[in-house]
Amino acid sequence: MDLVVIMDDGGSDAISERAEAAGAYVVRHQWNGGFGAALQTIFETARDLGADRMVIIDSDGQHDPDEIPKLLQDMEVRRQLSINLTLLMILLTLVGSFMAFTGIILHVISRLIDRSLMRPRVEPFHSGKLTSEY
Repeated sequence: MDLVVIMDDGGSDAISERAEAAGAYVVRHQWNGGFGAALQTIFETARDLGADRMVIIDSDGQHDPDEIPKLLQDMEVRRQLSINLTLLMILLTLVGSFMAFTGIILHVISRLIDRSLMRPRVEPFHSGKLTSEY
């Protein structure tokens, strides 16, 4: 973990002061704007700090901070998988485009061959005589 950011949303406890003393980066609201405002400020702060990953946990102790490294490792595995799948899709798209282009070229060539070499030579029948014998 590179940086711990604490969002102080106007609370009256001393958590933000203790976190700051421990080396955390503290962002403060002068009033409690609610969860949505706190999230917006955290996202803006992460963007301003150039964060490429972030984990948000509430201060109620519901989630164990010791699990963050495992979560980040899982995120990295998923990110790599996503990149690999994206590259595979690009490759398949290129191959598909090439195959479609090749199919069009082969179709045009086969039509040209069909029209020039394989055209049946049918002589017109103009006798005008109708008969049931062939």
